Amino acid sequence: MDCATGSIPYDLVWVVGGNSFVLARAMTQSRFGQAASKPLDDGRLVYAGYSAGICVTAPDLEGIRLMDEPDALPDAYPKGVQATTLGWVPWRIVPHWRSQHPDAPLAELAVEDLLHSGLPFRTLRDGQAIVVEGDESRLV
Repeated sequence: MDCATGSIPYDLVWVVGGNSFVLARAMTQSRFGQAASKPLDDGRLVYAGYSAGICVTAPDLEGIRLMDEPDALPDAYPKGVQATTLGWVPWRIVPHWRSQHPDAPLAELAVEDLLHSGLPFRTLRDGQAIVVEGDESRLV
């Protein structure tokens, strides 16, 4: 993938978990969102992710700050890069909700925080997925 030139020579990108804030910083720094948006909109790219890989598609990481360390910065990462999300869906996504995952109790806290804040969100149990096609979405 050459995000610097804005080209993604794949038809599927699978993004794994980890710290959502670190992933968002890496995507911001590499300009992944700019490179992936057009092929995604044109139906030439499928984006799929697990855990942090799906959280970064939201408008922001509200709620997720209770699950992942917002200030985490791996060695050699520049300090000034913001954790900007992709903003591809209009709601936040809380992974591992009511699952056997070690982060399940933190997911409950994230849901409570989002409910209290009045922000739109969706929950995902491990093994579930949200399929988005155009303006439609469904849980599978």
